[in-house]
Amino acid sequence: MVAHLTVDNKGVRGDQPGFDKNHVATFGAGAMGTNDFSGQTTWNALVSTLGWTQGDKSTWPSTFHYSDPRFVKTMDYIRSLADRGYAPKFGEFSGSNGQNTISDIDLLGSAKVALEESGSWSAGEFAKLPTVKVGIAPVPYGPDGKTRKMTSNSNGNNIWAGTKNPDLTWKWVSYMGSAECQTAAGKSGTFFPSIPSAMDATAKTLAAQGIDLSVYTAYEKDGNLFPAVVYGNGAAMQQALQPLFEAYFSHQRNDDVFQEMTTREPTSACQEAIGPQVRAAGAVARGAKMSFDTRVVRLSRGCSRSCRVTCRWCGCCRRSDR
Repeated sequence: MVAHLTVDNKGVRGDQPGFDKNHVATFGAGAMGTNDFSGQTTWNALVSTLGWTQGDKSTWPSTFHYSDPRFVKTMDYIRSLADRGYAPKFGEFSGSNGQNTISDIDLLGSAKVALEESGSWSAGEFAKLPTVKVGIAPVPYGPDGKTRKMTSNSNGNNIWAGTKNPDLTWKWVSYMGSAECQTAAGKSGTFFPSIPSAMDATAKTLAAQGIDLSVYTAYEKDGNLFPAVVYGNGAAMQQALQPLFEAYFSHQRNDDVFQEMTTREPTSACQEAIGPQVRAAGAVARGAKMSFDTRVVRLSRGCSRSCRVTCRWCGCCRRSDR
């Protein structure tokens, strides 16, 4: 399909004789080879259908599976799309830092690409493109013809430890987690609620605007979603892995790079904090005394007892009886 959607500057499609991969007018797919080590909006949905997981555990993994043969084979395929002219080469629409200089929405709107894999948060913006009729399709099934996987993540609501109004702040973040708030916020199409009833209301509201979110709601109802891996030291991991991904997709390195990714990645235990200002990854309980040793605390529904960061207000990261 990607080959057929690709068209060179003489109107020859990628699956037709005479296709010129060096002079492409419209790429069949957007850039799939990125320096993002999670691949949320690029390669993750493909390799996950093979049973691959990013880490040895879904929470605080100590090992990442970049040298897994399933991952290596998928990366080889993705790089081959650009080699064959079906997708942009690494850096074609991005700067030296790997960030896009042209948004995926603009690339689709300008007919530079025919298909983009993007996050649900962009669905409303794609639908507003004035000159393009946009449809939303699910990510493909895996080789077995029945497995479809898509990573999901959540925005973490935080309370700054130095706030002068902890009770009011707790009220606000509690409201943010309510069906009432998420239903109201979800009507914009830029925010997808985590509460099913609010998500249904969001889908209904946007359907009236001609934006069909059934693909995304089906992911959840069909059990296709899995939570993004919870890890610490994201900035350090990005710093360590980004150059290796860049080297691979720009053909400076080959498959040997994936073993290096596995051995070079920093330990992902959350007790190894980066910098003095962001340290805690625990849980705040209602009524807990807000007297923290840390500067920022992430809120969650339950304590992550593997965290090992002590915040004085409950000690749950250190003692299992609290």
